[in-house]
Amino acid sequence: MGLDIMLYHFSEPKIDTSKKYTLQELDDLDLNSITIENNDREHILNDYLIENFAVEVEIEKDYWNFKELYKLFQEKYPDLYPNDYEQTNFLPHNVGSSASKDQITQSFTDYSQKIKNHPYDKSPQLTISAKDYSEWNHLIIKKFKPAYVYKTKEIDYQRKGLNDYGWSLLPDNCCYSTNKENVELMVKDGGLSKSFINKWVDGKTAIMGWWW
Repeated sequence: MGLDIMLYHFSEPKIDTSKKYTLQELDDLDLNSITIENNDREHILNDYLIENFAVEVEIEKDYWNFKELYKLFQEKYPDLYPNDYEQTNFLPHNVGSSASKDQITQSFTDYSQKIKNHPYDKSPQLTISAKDYSEWNHLIIKKFKPAYVYKTKEIDYQRKGLNDYGWSLLPDNCCYSTNKENVELMVKDGGLSKSFINKWVDGKTAIMGWWW
């Protein structure tokens, strides 16, 4: 299993909170964002980081247009989808993506349906491909959502190296933690580099682990 461990320094972004932003605009300003609804579900930012370093603005997010995706499923599986979209509870899951120099793909599965007479009781799947995202404009709906915007700078990094004890002290995958005591224990007995605690700034730093 791969593991990346990062130490981040936080600061509050200086932006106009009355303005709505696209993700590209935030990226150009070297800022991070997460919608409030996603953070409520995934807890990427804890309350301390939100209160001290995040500002609330509306950001533009892309969402798949289920009505248009339904038409593509209908074309591929006409017997499974005889009704109009409005008469269904169609809710496909985006189960995979890939990108190369010449092509991008996205894959969807509708777990509410089963392919008739399939030996493995398989659910219908659909993969779409394009040369760039502009070809999917008709499949995407843009919406503005309330979000937390914040600024970070990576100040330390370690790849792998933790023992089982160190792993047990990591925050949830891809979530920030401001728990200095855990970092001290990870440095002492968990295999984390001493530089993480040397560079720690009380009240302004957070650790994150990403594994796959």
